[in-house]
Amino acid sequence: MDDHDGAMFQDTMRMIGYSQVQRRVMVNAFRRNSLFGDAGRQPQTDAHITSGQTSRWKTEYSAKFAHLYEAQFGHALRQLGYEQDASWVERLR
Repeated sequence: MDDHDGAMFQDTMRMIGYSQVQRRVMVNAFRRNSLFGDAGRQPQTDAHITSGQTSRWKTEYSAKFAHLYEAQFGHALRQLGYEQDASWVERLR
């Protein structure tokens, strides 16, 4: 996610309807846990966060796993704007 300053996060929380007080609490949590905030300045112990690089599935997934992932979750990659179609799977080979 390229939301380094949390602006997209804040806009989303505002759009959903959270109050200013609720958004302030959420933004503080975002900054504490974001790779662009406090979490990026600390050694990572969470296996989910490994580098902060985006689109790592393109280099980390095997072709077999990519096909399985695309079948189950490919719609999410497109809905979130990471991919336009399923052709990313074929580019892994």
